[in-house]
Amino acid sequence: MSRKLLRRCAAQLKRVQDALGDDAVVSEVDLFVARCGCVGVVFMVRGVELRDISDEVLDGLEEAGKALGVRPDVVYARVVPGTQVVIDLAVRTLCDTCRREFSGEEPRPDLKVLRGATER
Repeated sequence: MSRKLLRRCAAQLKRVQDALGDDAVVSEVDLFVARCGCVGVVFMVRGVELRDISDEVLDGLEEAGKALGVRPDVVYARVVPGTQVVIDLAVRTLCDTCRREFSGEEPRPDLKVLRGATER
């Protein structure tokens, strides 16, 4: 794997960790390409609830996505269904199929959209 990509991922992990603060842990950052055509960046977190996510965190997630080459159509959290406990935070460039899931037309109980696209 490219050292440059590893450094960029590590820098963005630190950025999100700093925005969340010491009570949270960002254990991993993953770049992904889904079968459907979506691409994104996922930050695995522990010790985070939805109420802990500030505009600073959302801005950091969007900037992290951009720094890693992902146009952020959506910023979202995946939660334990029925709770406010966050499993991961992500930015994603959406395919047409997934756009419906994230728009609320076909909602999933584990996905909480935190911010829609600010740029296309």
